[in-house]
Amino acid sequence: MNDILNDIAAEPNKLHSTTFIKIHKQPLLGALLLETDKGPIILAVNRTVAEELLSEIERFLMASNEQ
Repeated sequence: MNDILNDIAAEPNKLHSTTFIKIHKQPLLGALLLETDKGPIILAVNRTVAEELLSEIERFLMASNEQ
């Protein structure tokens, strides 16, 4: 994990935009498109991963409200 943090600090890959594309309804499957400085990143996402991602984003946003 420290190597990842060092890489991010040295040269962050900035996120410019995100898009979700629904591929399949049952079971829920989609693609998460991340537009970055270093080019697009496309990730397959199922319901479980989407819920975990949502939880992590909420935790990140709530941390900005902490003193």
